[in-house]
Amino acid sequence: MNSSDDAASRLHFKILYCFIAFIVLLLCAFPILGWWGKRAEAKLIEKQSEQWANEASAPVGTSDAPPQKRSGLTVKGFYIGMHTNELRPIVEGSFPDWSFNHAVDQPDWFMMTKLPDDPARYFKDELHVNFKYDTQGKVIAIHMTPHASDAVFNSGNMGGKEFVQTFMDAYGIPEMTPDRTAWMWNGKGVKVRIWGSKQLVIEKFSPEAARVNFN
Repeated sequence: MNSSDDAASRLHFKILYCFIAFIVLLLCAFPILGWWGKRAEAKLIEKQSEQWANEASAPVGTSDAPPQKRSGLTVKGFYIGMHTNELRPIVEGSFPDWSFNHAVDQPDWFMMTKLPDDPARYFKDELHVNFKYDTQGKVIAIHMTPHASDAVFNSGNMGGKEFVQTFMDAYGIPEMTPDRTAWMWNGKGVKVRIWGSKQLVIEKFSPEAARVNFN
């Protein structure tokens, strides 16, 4: 083998060595890049979650808001006219396994939610209690889904009519008028509607405002 052959052979081995080294470098770099990508993604999620948590925990109005005048109908600690600052302490104290946040895409609603026993049924069971508030931070409506009513009132074994009667007895409601879909009652500054499914809605009600709207 002459000198030119030796030189070509050495060049061949150098190229092969560099290629092998490059492959090894890539194999070592992929796990690092993957770890870095996952770490950056986790940081982004953590930052976004913190932002959402801060938005959800931000009080509406002043943090030392004075007690509000009650409507006369207090259901599980909640009532029309209460300040939104009063909601979180009640949820955390009386419903510790429920979460409490601003409702998604609804800036004037708060929502307390609970995961069902089977998380796969989250969207079907819909364990939500929603609180609508006005510009002063006062609750003007409380909406409770059927499954949320069962969880809050422990009424899973009740039918619709039994639930309505039990609700009337518990809160001193003398009579609820049925229509084609729900039972209704107006009194003490609120309007209450209960459907056969046990969906419950409590809203601020003013006869004067109702007459103005009608006219």
